[in-house]
Parts: sequence; C-alpha cells; structure tokens
Amino acid sequence: MNFTPAELAQQKKALGILWKCFNFNKSSMAVAAGVERQTVYNWFRRGRVSATAALRLERNILVDGVINKEEMRPDVKEWFGV
Repeated sequence: MNFTPAELAQQKKALGILWKCFNFNKSSMAVAAGVERQTVYNWFRRGRVSATAALRLERNILVDGVINKEEMRPDVKEWFGV
C-alpha cells in the first residue's frame, strides 16, 4: 500500500505517542496489543501499527484518551468489528 508523506508522518508520530504511553517499553505494547514482541519491532521498522492492533491499543487504559485509532491509522476508512 502506498501512503502519502502526510500519512506516513502522522503514523510515525502516533507510534511515538504510543511508545511514550507505554513508558518506552515495547514488550508492554506487545502485551497490550495481543501480539509478539517481534511484531512491535516490525511496527517501528515500518513506521506504523497494524489496523487490528490500533483497535486493541485504543482501548488500553494507558492509551485511553491520548490517541485514537484514526490517528494511528489515518489510511483506514472503515473500521469493522467496533
């Protein structure tokens, strides 16, 4: 998928905000998102979280009200299973 430079910048910024929410601990992010730690490392390599993880992370107590799924993934137009 091709992202605009603005979308890429927003996704990277959101990833940084998430990292701060979890006190700079990628392992905690993995547990909250229900994924393996390696998956979180891949998010940082790619510069974005998966849409599924954005749904899970948005509901986490550490993230609640700080950032939402739309800010994490501005490219997703319809959110299913919400």
